[in-house]
Amino acid sequence: MKIISWNCNYDYNTFEGLTSEKYKKIIEYKPDILIIHECTKNEFDKIKRDWEFRNWYCDDMEDSVLGIAIVSNDYKIQFTNHFNRNFRYIVPYNISGHNFDHTIFTVWTKKEPYYEHIFSAIDSHEYDNLLEKNSIMIGDFNTGLIQGFNEEKNETQIEHNKLYKKLLDKLSMLKNCTLGTNDEYKITYSHNNTNFYLNDFCFVSKNISSHIIKITIPNELNNWIKKGEKYYWNGLSDHCPIILEWFLEG
Repeated sequence: MKIISWNCNYDYNTFEGLTSEKYKKIIEYKPDILIIHECTKNEFDKIKRDWEFRNWYCDDMEDSVLGIAIVSNDYKIQFTNHFNRNFRYIVPYNISGHNFDHTIFTVWTKKEPYYEHIFSAIDSHEYDNLLEKNSIMIGDFNTGLIQGFNEEKNETQIEHNKLYKKLLDKLSMLKNCTLGTNDEYKITYSHNNTNFYLNDFCFVSKNISSHIIKITIPNELNNWIKKGEKYYWNGLSDHCPIILEWFLEG
């Protein structure tokens, strides 16, 4: 079973997020559960007929037209019984079917400082029950960790080290699956200054982490195409996807 999470990058010049070209590309990876960030409701409506189970979420604050789409043909998608919408956006779904019954937190943090929404959600203890049992937390954390962040060369890197350590400490009930080790760096995002950053993560409850077959981040440099002062993954988005392959029992 394959779970794919991707920020498709809404373009404020063309007013497009999930274009047909982007959709066609991400479908090539054959997701069983697909999560797309920065997708408009109109774009979601165009693809939803392809999927038996689907949801699009936006809290409508600040007149935002962008939200999170989550779709599947084999797994039922429902909001969990408890969902605090003040944590923007750490959205918990119960995903069930085919010997899979887990919570997936789709993360696309909103408003600076972005990562504080994650800390607020964890510090509140509202989701402790879900996180400690059978949960996956995956998406765009907007951390902005810079390449070589573990090498404290300047004040920015030192501050980002502190942020990363705090993130690991706060999510101590979960296993960080994005990185092989705490110090192994994976680029997932390109910014306007042509630098690459670590913005996207996957964390999994430790008791179910053995079900992970592998995590793939297709972030090879030849996948990034430069347009102006910025690189785009396959010329499509400033983020590359996270692909989680999961072993199903039975």
